[in-house]
Amino acid sequence: MDQLKFKRTGIKGSLTRFLNFLDSEDLNPHEIKKSLEKCEQLYDQYNAIQTEIEILFNDDEQQTELQAADRESFENNYFHAVSKAQNLLDETQLISAQTLNCTSQPTNETHIKLPDIRLPVFDGQLGNWLKFRDSFVSMIHENVNLDNVDKFNYLKGYVTGEAARTIEALGVSDVNYTIAWNKLKSRYEDSNALLNHHISNLYEIPKMTRNSSFELRKLIDDTTNHLLALEVLGEKIQYWDRMVIYLTSSKLHFSINKEWERILAGKAEMPTFKEMVRFLENHCKFLEKTVVDNYSHNEKTNSRFLNKNVPLRNNNIKSYAVTTINNKTCALCKGAHPLYACESFKRLSPPERITKVKELGLCFCCLASGHQNKNCSFGPCKKCGRKHNNLLHVEKTSTEVQAPTGSASPQLTCSALTTTNSASYVLLATANVLLYDKQGREHECRALLDSCSQPNIMTAALCKKLGLEQLKTNITLSGIDQGTRHVACKATTKLKSRINNFSTSITYIVIDKISDNLPSRHVRLNKVQIPAGIELADPQFNYSRPVDILIGASLFYQLMSVGQIKLSENQPIFQKTVLGWIVAGSINVAPEKGVVCNIIKNNELHKSLERFWEIEHCYGELQGLNKPDLIIKQFLKTVKRDESERFVVSIPFKDSISKLGNSRNLAYKRVTTIDRKFSKNLDLKLEYIKFMNAPEAKDKQLNLLIQRVNEEKDEEENNEVETTNFNIFNRFSSYSKLIRTTAYLIRFIKNCREAIKVRNISTNVTQNKNRARKELNKPLSSIELECATNYLVKLSQQQTFSKEILELEKFKKLSKTSNLLQLNPFLDESRLLRVGGRLKNASIPYDQRHQMILSAKHRFAHLLIESEHKRLLHAGCQTVLVSLRKRFWLLAAKNQIKKILRQCITCFRFNPKQSVYLMGDLPLSRITQMRAFYVCGVDYAGPFLIKEKLRSRVAIKAYICIFVCFSTKAVHIELVSDLTTNAFLNCLKRFISRRGICKTIYSDNGKNFVGARNELVELGHFLKSTTFQNNVREYASNINIDWHFIPPHAPHFGGLWESAVKSAKYHLKRVIGETRLTFEELYTLLTQVEACLNSRPLFPMSNDPNDLSTLTPGHFLIGDLLTALPQADLCDETTHKLNRYQHLQQMLQHFWKRWHLEYLPILQPRKKWTKSTELNLNPGDMVLVREDNTPPMQWPLGRIVNTHVGSDNVTRVVSVRVAKGTIKRPVSKIYKLPSKKETD
Repeated sequence: MDQLKFKRTGIKGSLTRFLNFLDSEDLNPHEIKKSLEKCEQLYDQYNAIQTEIEILFNDDEQQTELQAADRESFENNYFHAVSKAQNLLDETQLISAQTLNCTSQPTNETHIKLPDIRLPVFDGQLGNWLKFRDSFVSMIHENVNLDNVDKFNYLKGYVTGEAARTIEALGVSDVNYTIAWNKLKSRYEDSNALLNHHISNLYEIPKMTRNSSFELRKLIDDTTNHLLALEVLGEKIQYWDRMVIYLTSSKLHFSINKEWERILAGKAEMPTFKEMVRFLENHCKFLEKTVVDNYSHNEKTNSRFLNKNVPLRNNNIKSYAVTTINNKTCALCKGAHPLYACESFKRLSPPERITKVKELGLCFCCLASGHQNKNCSFGPCKKCGRKHNNLLHVEKTSTEVQAPTGSASPQLTCSALTTTNSASYVLLATANVLLYDKQGREHECRALLDSCSQPNIMTAALCKKLGLEQLKTNITLSGIDQGTRHVACKATTKLKSRINNFSTSITYIVIDKISDNLPSRHVRLNKVQIPAGIELADPQFNYSRPVDILIGASLFYQLMSVGQIKLSENQPIFQKTVLGWIVAGSINVAPEKGVVCNIIKNNELHKSLERFWEIEHCYGELQGLNKPDLIIKQFLKTVKRDESERFVVSIPFKDSISKLGNSRNLAYKRVTTIDRKFSKNLDLKLEYIKFMNAPEAKDKQLNLLIQRVNEEKDEEENNEVETTNFNIFNRFSSYSKLIRTTAYLIRFIKNCREAIKVRNISTNVTQNKNRARKELNKPLSSIELECATNYLVKLSQQQTFSKEILELEKFKKLSKTSNLLQLNPFLDESRLLRVGGRLKNASIPYDQRHQMILSAKHRFAHLLIESEHKRLLHAGCQTVLVSLRKRFWLLAAKNQIKKILRQCITCFRFNPKQSVYLMGDLPLSRITQMRAFYVCGVDYAGPFLIKEKLRSRVAIKAYICIFVCFSTKAVHIELVSDLTTNAFLNCLKRFISRRGICKTIYSDNGKNFVGARNELVELGHFLKSTTFQNNVREYASNINIDWHFIPPHAPHFGGLWESAVKSAKYHLKRVIGETRLTFEELYTLLTQVEACLNSRPLFPMSNDPNDLSTLTPGHFLIGDLLTALPQADLCDETTHKLNRYQHLQQMLQHFWKRWHLEYLPILQPRKKWTKSTELNLNPGDMVLVREDNTPPMQWPLGRIVNTHVGSDNVTRVVSVRVAKGTIKRPVSKIYKLPSKKETD
């Protein structure tokens, strides 16, 4: 054996050396080939030696597994080495072939010019290193036709950024190339950094925002590329399937994820990542096939022009492919293509194209010859609708409206957009950003980037959604056509980019609306050529959506990055920013009449017109007076002459409207009341309308109005409210809030009482307001908090010790009945009542020598104890008392502290008070004479591991089902093969066939198994399943058996069968041990255990020598012990049949007589639960529900819905409503939360 292992070790060493050889640099293809041939011989040698070793260890199971693992490890290393060597040989041959192709001159000429192979430029990004390294090594580094100087020049030309700075100090020389290349490899060829980079990028792949083939294809490519890179780095990604599947599914669009989950539901095993990629590829192909662009004018134009056989007026035919192509010669360049496809013609401007078409004498519609414009059947221009080709369309010049710049300093100028009525539409730059709300949560919103706006703007709806604090401001916005708007609020929050870590804090002014939806209409994506490989700041920039914020010039240029893409004419510009690539600029679309104007919404003219009409409006005429009479009455009222015969007139002030009173609410209520009354009685409504329209009803209407106004005035005059005395201690539930509120009140009173101080007042009103706000809102000092505490202590002392304070102020002795007599109290300088005591000379602080006296029953002391208890991390009574004594002296403190600590919900959770009730009376079925198993209980036990066959090593699970008789405690045991309803019903049928039909069966509902050991979890789920319980009830009802389930989580309700299970396991553990039996052997053993259990005495044997045997359950089954020896046959003796029958009946009655006289009396005493400490549980009480194997802080809170009272008027089961629904639990699992009334 040792020799075989020694030889195997040598073979493994040879394989390891071969792997190290492949990892070295400057490998020779011939050396690789020779080494590979020798390595192939190692496998045959290892296989022969390993086979011999496995034959020697054939009987040892553990060694067999170890040898199999060793073989697997060697084979993995061997195949890895062989494949690696073969790849190196293939790469070498490929490079040689390329070099040969480059240097040799082919004899056959070719007319096909292959495109140049371009090396990727390396910018120092870690993720691009492997791609650059492999390309550079294959094309430059290993090119034997280039010397090191040329290689260095190539290397410098293809590195930029940080990579270029790494080698810029090295001069171009033969030696420096090797140094430069090694320097780049040492910096960027860091396997750990590369691993972290690709794993990080794998997690940061953006989630799909729409169900499109482009985004899905990008997700597939990004995921597979990073995984391939990780595999190249040596990671075993085949074991990452579960993690990658979960990560990829979280990035999918919800509709695609729904389809994937539907596929998962139909599979028993978790699919691999390759299967997921296959599914996503198929779905991507499906999306690409189903998306049809109905708005491509060029394709329609080309297909109509090229396919002459298709009638133009047939609207039912749509062609997106060229079916018949006429090989025409271009009139401009004489090439084999039509004029509209000529690149030279396309490079001309539209006016130059028109001139060229005129010179060539071509049709302006189809650009063909042989007919005139008016005879051409080709359609009009798709942009303007005129009779010419799309390529000859001349764009009209857009007229821009520029906003004037304001000159006043308080105003902020906002100019945003343009107006146009040409065929081009201007896209504005938008981006999706993340804003933080008041709680620090992220919210995605849409931002408009405007470099011509001074302020940053936010909508009021978004500000309300984020819950931001709005500060007052005074800003006037001015914009287009000198439109102005006043802004009164501003808010500050943090902005963060979606694609990187950029974040900044910005202050916005808040207005109702920034602009209309942008863009003003949906823009088709076929009009925009989106470059590949960029991440848009607003992926849905083409959809008309509202704008939430506007980012002005203060931040606009900080967002810009280096990078801009300009595709072609009439295409927008793509600008790189820290928020992503933004899209802005003109785009060629159908004309639209409209003006888009952001930010400024001028309602001043409309409001001015409203005010003008309100001033000039006459609200009614006085009844009974014509115009001349009204003039005379007004003149006599307002004009008179004085003693000097001069006219005296009153100043024409407007009468106060307040004389009418506040009658709007009253009028509104009366109108709604009348409407409800009229809706119920239409006849009354008609009569009311008829009466109010009558001429004589006008005076009554006026009288009714005057009467209601006078009543309203009387009510206003009699509005008196009586309030109770204000108690500041009952107003707050927190000690800290009480102290701080009182401190602010004291500060306010102090500021009001202080004389006006001379300050340097600025002419800027806003600056003065901010200074005053800072002075008022500065943090509370320790002195202010100390003053507030002393004030509240003094107030509480005046409420509880007023008599003692009065006596001390008059320098009298305290009464002998006073509670403060032993403390020798005194009043300090602040008139606070303190302890005199005997520690005047102690070297301790003053507050600790002379504590402030408080009554422990006062509300202030209650808040103080609660605060100190929480500050000390829920410490006990003694700790809290010691901490309080450093400053306060509470009378009867211990009792009050214990009472308050009992009310602490957090402390109660860790030390709840359990309800213990008196053991209940035995049910009627336990103490009534009846046939064995007439009323019984059933329970499961297990699982037990058995073998399928005698020599089989495969272990399967089996369970035992135990039936217990209520009256005789007889036991019946059945073996069950599995946990299915059919298996249990078959077991029940066997039991009934041998023991007779039962009247009632009790069983556990299985919920008491939750939280038990792991092997009982499966059993618990089976017993509590709805299918099991419904099937069992249905079968039992068919054979007239009543089935009862005990309450959940109450195993002590089934103590009779639980004790039987314990007794059965007692025998099985001692007999079986670790032995695995077959089904038949275990069934036989269970039958023997059943006989033992049924032979146990029901009560202890007496000391009477004439009493030969005790009563057992077997006597009620067969008339004797089940383990008794067989008796002699007495059937041949001559006895009358009737006497024999009577003799048998007498024997049976004798057993039941002994059952009554000897067995029942031992059931009389209660062995436990002899005292009742039951809590008073009532519906509506808040309780804790104990959950086994769960920390107390995670026990659910609930409210009692109903109590279930037993026959002895004792509540043992309650129904509790918790967060997940209503449940039933025994009282032993319920802990009533403390209430203030009970603790008091």
